[in-house]
Amino acid sequence: MLRNYFVTAVNNLLKNKLYSLINVTGLAIGLAACILISLYVLNELSYDRHWQDAEKIYRLNTELRLPGRDAEKVAQVSGPTLGYFQNYFSSEIETGSRVLQLNAEIEIDGNRFEESTMWVDAEFTTLFQLDVIAGSLESTLQNNSGIALSTELATRFFGETDPLGQRISIARSTLVRDFQVTAVYEQPEQNTALSLPALALLDENEIAGIMPYFLNPGAPRTATFVKLNSSTDSELLASQVPEFMSQLALQLGVEDSGEVAFNLQALTNVHLNPFGVGEFKTPGNKTTVLVFTAISVLVILIGCINFITLTTARATSRAKEVAMRTALGARRYQLVVQFLGESFLVVLAAIFLAIVTVELLSPFIEGLVGVTLDIPYSNPMTYIALSALLLFIGIICGLYPAVILSSFRPALALKANSSQTTQGSSVVRSLLVIFQFTVSIALIISTIVIVWQASYAIRGNHGFNQENLLMIEGLSRDRVADKKALLKQELLNLEEVSNVTLASEQAMQFRNTFSRITLLPDSQLSNLDGIDFEVESWIANSSAIGVLNIDKDFFDTYEMPLVAGRYYDERYVTDGMPVPDANNSGQILKGSIVINQSAVRQLGLASAADAVGRMARMIAGGDDDNIVFADLTIIGIVSDSQFHGLHRPAQAEVFILAPDRTTTLTLRFGDDPLLAMEQVEAAWRSVMGNELLITNFVSQAMLNELRQERSEARMLSSFAMLAIVIACLGLYGLASFTVEKRIKEIGLRKALGARVKDIVRLLLWQFSKPILIANLIAWPITIGLMLSWLQRFPFQIDSWLLLPLCLFAGIVTLIIAAATVAEHSRRVARRSPIQALRYE
Repeated sequence: MLRNYFVTAVNNLLKNKLYSLINVTGLAIGLAACILISLYVLNELSYDRHWQDAEKIYRLNTELRLPGRDAEKVAQVSGPTLGYFQNYFSSEIETGSRVLQLNAEIEIDGNRFEESTMWVDAEFTTLFQLDVIAGSLESTLQNNSGIALSTELATRFFGETDPLGQRISIARSTLVRDFQVTAVYEQPEQNTALSLPALALLDENEIAGIMPYFLNPGAPRTATFVKLNSSTDSELLASQVPEFMSQLALQLGVEDSGEVAFNLQALTNVHLNPFGVGEFKTPGNKTTVLVFTAISVLVILIGCINFITLTTARATSRAKEVAMRTALGARRYQLVVQFLGESFLVVLAAIFLAIVTVELLSPFIEGLVGVTLDIPYSNPMTYIALSALLLFIGIICGLYPAVILSSFRPALALKANSSQTTQGSSVVRSLLVIFQFTVSIALIISTIVIVWQASYAIRGNHGFNQENLLMIEGLSRDRVADKKALLKQELLNLEEVSNVTLASEQAMQFRNTFSRITLLPDSQLSNLDGIDFEVESWIANSSAIGVLNIDKDFFDTYEMPLVAGRYYDERYVTDGMPVPDANNSGQILKGSIVINQSAVRQLGLASAADAVGRMARMIAGGDDDNIVFADLTIIGIVSDSQFHGLHRPAQAEVFILAPDRTTTLTLRFGDDPLLAMEQVEAAWRSVMGNELLITNFVSQAMLNELRQERSEARMLSSFAMLAIVIACLGLYGLASFTVEKRIKEIGLRKALGARVKDIVRLLLWQFSKPILIANLIAWPITIGLMLSWLQRFPFQIDSWLLLPLCLFAGIVTLIIAAATVAEHSRRVARRSPIQALRYE
């Protein structure tokens, strides 16, 4: 019997080649998309699950709640925090380690490289088990003279030479000394949120020498991980962190103001739930994973719908076969098994074709998302998953058609010209087609919105002109810092360079540098000298405002619009932040500042014009025992900008004229970036000799900011195309069958005088109705989802633009559907009425 079922199924598939091809192809494309997305999702979910006791490893994060600023989340804590935390929770924590990432210049035999180096505690090896292929990682972290390299760095630095025992020189600010390579390890093959190019022991005193804020309890700069004891309840521990903060404040002799808060985050959740700034790598997005998972299910359903609609539409052609089998004694469950068997055969062929498709498309998809997507054939779970997919899809595709086909009654089915297609089955087919195109239209709209928003985020008004800007980084290096003014002058002499400026941060970078500021009331403007005030009271009433140190050419170089007042001008000797010295103890110095529009609002001023000429008090320098203040006149207000990142809303910021505190140079060049780079490299060599030149274009930095959105857009556009192709395949087959069944009707219409275009219009309208309904369903759903997605951007495309986008997607879908069915309609409509009326 099974052999008979198999032979019948094969014969039926071969007899109806067009419908079989559409079914197999549609399912194969859907399954290929499902497999690719599943591989991507599994890859995203696998991060940091390979470490020993990974479920017990947590990261400490910081949330800064500074007055006048939005809460700032940082995936780091201050340098001393780990020690305080371990002492307070000594019975709950097994071990912990800090991981400090520093970009440093590495010199080997006269060759210089700019690389990230990771400075860790000796306990790092207890938390994270690396595959050491040479040397000893434990001995490396016993003293501060050794360094361990990943195999990638070791090969890049030394080629085929044995790296062990080799000496390298590391320079970071005032730290310049030699290290000996004492270990080489493999980068983890599994996914991890950690970046581990090179490891060295974190020496607190040495790091504090190049990072004065490292030991500041309120300055989060260090990633910190702890491993809980097996008996520790992480939720209970997290609930005790506020009490720890209060005790820490008492220990440090300060008031617990609530401005700094810590929280625990499971290491396995870091990749898909990034806490804030300071992540080592570009994180994933849990929402994206959920969306792609949903899309994979929807694309498979579209393929299944093709099978169901075509099979039920062709039910009348199988009616006599069912009647004959029933008349010969076949029971209904046997018919159901037969038709389910045909379904499984189609799905099996589709799975085989899908695997071939995945192997062909994997390199292309990997290029889109930057992730390796290989089917793990050596893993038994792969075959279990494919078998489950065969069973699940086979039942979904075959059960409803099998029930419909097996329900035909022999007496009616054997009548000539009879048809047992019911109104109910026609309605179901229409609903399924509507569902197919609803998904397709939603994907088209979503893709366009994401691409448009990404383009808008790059090309829109950011408060400065990002075009033709080149940044030179790393000017804080000891051998470079003293020559930055000379380099600036040399660059200004270049024909291709029009402006040059120095700043303490580079564009698209956020360091969370801020200062407290208080606006002085008008009543004090006439008597500012010798004002007696309490520092504690001033701090309590001050606001935290971001600080960017610049030189006088910053605004001209970045073309940042002036709203009111003026820019810094070298003709005014009082411009800028005064530099305190030993003789300024107890004095209040004078100077000037430029602020942005958000700072105007934060200071409580009515408008930019009202802010010009007002005075604000800030800390000019000194230490905790001898703070030197400055009363600064607001001389200019510039527009808000996205200088610190495209995902960050503009925040209050003070631009301080302090060239000595700058670390990055930016220049504006002409229309030829290659020529500009050549001239810049020549100028660099003439001033800096063979020091390492590190450059980046501002426009490229902005593109990197949108890496995730661009990847999402590519993925969505790919799957939107697949969904449209699958839906149109089904529509093509359904149109072919439906038009053939209406040949007699078409012949009668022609005999009564209908023209070809009238018949084509009639048939097109019939197939357009479900697509129009699909548009009406897809539009509100997609608009709601896209408005939610756009909230991740501080500056968004206008929401009213979503409506014309919906209209555009609807028109495109109608055109595609019309093109799909038009050829069938036109060919049948042009037949002779005599041939049509002889059809039966």
